[in-house]
Amino acid sequence: MSDLVLVGRVVKAHGLRGAVIVRPASDGSDVLLRVRTVQLGPADQTRACRVWRAQWQGRQLMLTLDGVADRNAAEAMVGTELWLDRRKMPPPDDDEFYVAALVGLPVVDRSTGHAYGAVVGVESSPVQHWLQVQTSGSTVLVPLTDGLVQVDREAGCIRVNAPEGLFDPLDGAGG
Repeated sequence: MSDLVLVGRVVKAHGLRGAVIVRPASDGSDVLLRVRTVQLGPADQTRACRVWRAQWQGRQLMLTLDGVADRNAAEAMVGTELWLDRRKMPPPDDDEFYVAALVGLPVVDRSTGHAYGAVVGVESSPVQHWLQVQTSGSTVLVPLTDGLVQVDREAGCIRVNAPEGLFDPLDGAGG
């Protein structure tokens, strides 16, 4: 289960021939355009399914899946989660990363190198992603934005330019 990454969810049927509309787990993610097989269902009970066709439909994706031949079958798919095995995901571009790959990485101050904690999860909102950073005192939500967060692939960590007070009251360094 831990090797699966949620990549989307079926939100509605499209047309009469079994196409489904999928909302990507990350806005703008095109990973479903680049794979031919996905895992369907809850993470603990997935089944493999062939993707015959995938294309953008506005901000969502229209997929034709093996075994989904008509509108009734497509409507029955609404709510179904689509997963990929982390090891089989296409590599991200140089300036990109998979949000799920950030879980477990240490979070350090960009200037001082002070370790704040580690990423234990990622929350998503319609506007942005938030890193859930477990510190010694609690869990802090850190906005995943360019000015604040830098993913350092070479060092295997996340460097943050934390505004004053973001971590201080929670890690005992506050003043």
